[in-house]
Amino acid sequence: MSLTGKKVIKIQEIKFRNNILNIKKSTYAIDDEWDSFLARSSYGQLEQTSLWAEAKKPSGWRPYRIVVRRDEEIIGGFQIIWQQKAGILRLGLLMKGPVIETDDSVVLNAVIDCLKMVVKKTFTALLVQTPDKDTRLTSRLLSSGFLPNRLSGIIKSANVVINLCQDEEHLLKSLKRQKRQNIRIAREAGITVRQGEHRELPIFFELMRTTCLRRGVAPNPPTEESCEILWKVFSPKNQIKLFLTEFQAEIISAVLVLTLGHHASLWKFGWSGKFGQYRPNDLLFWEILNWARAQGYLTADLGPFGSFAADGLTAVTDLGSPEESSDVRFKTGFGGEIIKLQPGLLYIPNVIYRLLYNTLFPRLLSYPAFQKYISRML
Repeated sequence: MSLTGKKVIKIQEIKFRNNILNIKKSTYAIDDEWDSFLARSSYGQLEQTSLWAEAKKPSGWRPYRIVVRRDEEIIGGFQIIWQQKAGILRLGLLMKGPVIETDDSVVLNAVIDCLKMVVKKTFTALLVQTPDKDTRLTSRLLSSGFLPNRLSGIIKSANVVINLCQDEEHLLKSLKRQKRQNIRIAREAGITVRQGEHRELPIFFELMRTTCLRRGVAPNPPTEESCEILWKVFSPKNQIKLFLTEFQAEIISAVLVLTLGHHASLWKFGWSGKFGQYRPNDLLFWEILNWARAQGYLTADLGPFGSFAADGLTAVTDLGSPEESSDVRFKTGFGGEIIKLQPGLLYIPNVIYRLLYNTLFPRLLSYPAFQKYISRML
């Protein structure tokens, strides 16, 4: 398997029973071997791929990647993307990592020790959210000096994951009755769904930007250029698709889908706000799920929620704003499993900065202007 522009720097070797555990820093643009490991891992997610880091580079983010091998086989590692802020602050994001494909405590502890060492030598602070279904790491990180995250809105807390290992009939039956009715309404009204092309990315961005404007949030990706870069990076690997709904020759909504391994993510959504009475977006999501199932993907997620708590599909609480409440109810209508995501953690090596974070920071966060400033920084 090729490693494009590979450059690997050894950090350390740890005796692991009868084998050597190799922990190395890897720096190059596209790391096929690391991304392939994530694609087959139980805990691998898009935010840890080298493709993701490459797509973030034009926005000023830089990657720092550690790969852990045992007998030449990758068994774990992590990727941090970071930015320089205010001239002297180096702030890192470790989203959906570390990824460790073993339960052995020696490996888990070695990766955590390496992570702390990297942050102490390189970064001012690191914000972490461990992989969605990995319940092993959060408590270990907390006991290793990581702090609970206080940055409201940065870390999402829940997602809906659809099991695609079923035929179309059973998948349809798993939808709520109203959702099935809405799909029928859309079809009878003449709503159609098709795959989009690269040239239609500007249409997607404008629909997404319009949706964010209605919700009072900043668009992400922030610019049309960002969408182009994402397409340029992911399309050679066939890991990005665009889906569009049309009515009377007008494109009215769109979803950008990113994939990794056997998983498809309905990553970003946009809607003009028109023809809501015909329920175009119910049909759009349904057709994407059918496409993903037919392509052999085993699971699909419908995008994360923010300030949200859930206990099964029948007990959804603390839905937040009206916009978020509507989003949650729309997505849970497709059935599936609500996954509580792992909480955010923060590691600040400097003792003074840690003290300020624990004492002064909570007071400052009570000011909306300060919250917005922190959100812009990250």
